[in-house]
Amino acid sequence: YRSLPGGYVDSISTEKGLAASVSLRYSHPAIGSGFHMAEIWMWTRAYIPVVPSLHHVLAIGIQGAIALGDERKSSIFSIGGLPIRDPIRDAYFGYRYSGVFLRGYEPGAFAGHVFALGSMEYRIPLAHLDRGLWTLPFFLKDLHGALFVDAGGASDHPSAKNLTTDFLKVGIGAELRLDMLLAYYLPFSLRLGYARGLMSSGTNNFYLTLGTGF
Repeated sequence: YRSLPGGYVDSISTEKGLAASVSLRYSHPAIGSGFHMAEIWMWTRAYIPVVPSLHHVLAIGIQGAIALGDERKSSIFSIGGLPIRDPIRDAYFGYRYSGVFLRGYEPGAFAGHVFALGSMEYRIPLAHLDRGLWTLPFFLKDLHGALFVDAGGASDHPSAKNLTTDFLKVGIGAELRLDMLLAYYLPFSLRLGYARGLMSSGTNNFYLTLGTGF
């Protein structure tokens, strides 16, 4: 399901709408796989205008998956924080983050056959740059920020008993995001962030990376 009208000229994000998806992946030795397993994925995203005239947006994303089948297969899903990366190299090789990240914890800190993650971001425009650097094919578009909270976890055997003690992890933080255009046609976003995990395994998660988030 999808109902997203897109953004406006000065938008830093989709500002209004709802999208959802459910998908199934099936593996079996009869069709060339080394194991027998079914994976069910779902995600949904909602965008709520908070101050429409200033393009402030509340973005909410929920996603999760479960893998059923061959117990010999190691943990399927992993979630955790974001790393510090080389943005120049990432821009050249095309790295983008848009996956499963629980900010405020070590990258890939939690793994299992089940994962669930919810994220809420308050997105705020800071500056409309709209300028280049001399005659270089490098164009600066918008600078914006986000305050966020992530909550989720991953496990092989989650239960109501360990939901709050072992499974559920919460992180909070903030990001600065710079939207750019490289070589006149390649859009990307440079993201500098800090998150703090609120549970015992939480860390001070500083990161610099490229990506579009959700």
